[in-house]
Amino acid sequence: MKAFFTTALMMLCSSTSRTLAFAPNVSFTSTTKTKTILAALSKADQTVAIETFRTAYGSKRTKTGIDEKLLLKNLQLLAKEVGDDNAMIMVTKCPKILEFNGSNFAPTFANYCTNFGDDVALATVLRNPALMSVAPTGYGGADGAGQETVVLSYVVDATRDAGQVW
Repeated sequence: MKAFFTTALMMLCSSTSRTLAFAPNVSFTSTTKTKTILAALSKADQTVAIETFRTAYGSKRTKTGIDEKLLLKNLQLLAKEVGDDNAMIMVTKCPKILEFNGSNFAPTFANYCTNFGDDVALATVLRNPALMSVAPTGYGGADGAGQETVVLSYVVDATRDAGQVW
């Protein structure tokens, strides 16, 4: 898998054409949408999510504490949009997602669903959970996301083990 991405990146860098000919087709729409009830998120999942965040960022928070109420609220808002299991996958990949602006999760994900279809949007944010930090509209917003967002989510997922930016 890493060989594929290395080859793809080399082709992108050495290509004189600026189009992404190998970009997946994201023009289909799906009628399935994953939803959950806020109370359905188990206490065990909530505890795991908080501990994942604490492990990743606890040592960096000497001056400012960790607001567990905010983390739990954002976890519930995320689970409402993508489902419990998917929310836990996203927290495992990017614990920082629990500190994003949770009120943007619904409109941002809705814009991705409009642009890509429900299934592609969910798969894209599962590969790159940091996409949920994008503003729903405006310059650089989720409403303007194109095929490059889907393609680069593969790159982010494949290179995540190389190191964290945050």
